[in-house]
Amino acid sequence: KNYTTGAYAQNVPNEDITWETSEQINVGFDANFFNSRLGINFDWYKKTTKDWLVEAPLNMITGYEKAAYINGGDIENKGIEVGLSWKDRIGKDFNYHVNVNGAWNKNKVTRLANASGKITGQTSAIFQNSSYVSVVEVGQPIAYFSGMEYDGIWQNQAEIDAARAAGQAVLADAQPGDCKWIDYNKDGKITLDEDRHNIGDPNPDFTLGVNLGFDYKGFDFSVQGAGQFGMQIMQCYRTGMLDNLFVQYSTDAFDRWHGEGTSNTMPILKQGSENNQWVSNRYMQNADFFKIQNITIGYDFAKNLWKNDYFSQLRLYVQAQNLYTFTKYTGVDPEVGSSGGKDSWARGIDVGLYPTARTYLVGLSVKFADNKSKPAKEVVAPQYIEKEVVKEVVKEVVKEVPGKSTTVQNTYVVTFEVNSSDIKNTNELAGIPAGSTVEIVAYASPEGNADANVALSQRRADAVAKYLESKGIKVVRISAKGADTEHANRIAIVTVK
Repeated sequence: KNYTTGAYAQNVPNEDITWETSEQINVGFDANFFNSRLGINFDWYKKTTKDWLVEAPLNMITGYEKAAYINGGDIENKGIEVGLSWKDRIGKDFNYHVNVNGAWNKNKVTRLANASGKITGQTSAIFQNSSYVSVVEVGQPIAYFSGMEYDGIWQNQAEIDAARAAGQAVLADAQPGDCKWIDYNKDGKITLDEDRHNIGDPNPDFTLGVNLGFDYKGFDFSVQGAGQFGMQIMQCYRTGMLDNLFVQYSTDAFDRWHGEGTSNTMPILKQGSENNQWVSNRYMQNADFFKIQNITIGYDFAKNLWKNDYFSQLRLYVQAQNLYTFTKYTGVDPEVGSSGGKDSWARGIDVGLYPTARTYLVGLSVKFADNKSKPAKEVVAPQYIEKEVVKEVVKEVVKEVPGKSTTVQNTYVVTFEVNSSDIKNTNELAGIPAGSTVEIVAYASPEGNADANVALSQRRADAVAKYLESKGIKVVRISAKGADTEHANRIAIVTVK
């Protein structure tokens, strides 16, 4: 036999298709208070997605395997986002922060490019041979759940007869152990096509994020969490209908109805009971949750225990990811995302998706310091007119210790205690007239870690500035420099301008 390689068109062609477009309006503000310790941001938004790309329903007589993609409609999302943050210091070494953000969102479909104004999802989405679950419809949230409203289990024949006598709609073949259904359209009949309706929304009304932490003398701790609220999930952990004898069942099958009063949630297991399998709120659960996503505890040995010239950071940390989920959802993971099969827009269907793994990590973060042979860098403080900034940084108390200082014309030389920002003697500085304007330069030691020495010089310059300001003297500039051959160690020079 001779075979010829060929090709065929798999999708229905659509020459008129265009890219999706979106338009968005945002109104908001960002604000900081209490010297930027408190931060607030607010944003109101409205986003419209136009010419949404979606796979159209397929008419099998066309001979194609897949339907054409079309610009199916428009979707509107609107809501508000709010963020609050607080960061502060307690004492000299304890720093902490708290960040909380939340968002309220509502979406709805505003246009569909078909006559019915509705697109239904694929069948068998929740279990084999089930009817469709997800629907896109004008005026409704995208991918809402469509199904029957379940109202318990018929416990005995007398209950069924009494309901019929009272004019309540009851299936003709209803038996004890079968599901009760609500006649949603009030036409006196129970039919799947006419009584199914919007029973739930997989889209959260509110999302929450939390981030908090602190650090203290080399120790650091942080925790991050996130949650979603106001949505539902359709859940089914089996592959076929309840009347199928050859499928796996979850343990809730042990709670099935098997006699009056034994169950009002799961119907009898028997063959030939298709109506007991109708897609309904019996498979649906509220799925609010809050997850502890990340907890980290660390210690930086380079800050306190092991100070040297080689490491600027030597941090050992332990981290736990996806540590715990607070939820009343009975499934494996409420953060299921989508399981709508070929319907990329479907979401919130849990048929046993693999959950997010819990992970524990131990790590070491190493940063090498600059080579100490490099010349010390000059550190220049901001213009000293920003007094509040310097006052937050300088915590040392200037002590009056007997000593000696030297005056050379309009230049004053100040000496300090060894490895300290304490001024040895303030007498010579007292000769500077009140109302004067001065500049301060402090010099570092030529030995040891250059960065640490410059930092000490900075503190010394700040200490001198603090003392002079208390005497009514205006400091316009302070700086710290590495030591050189012209200046002895442990000095600061004050120049009257």
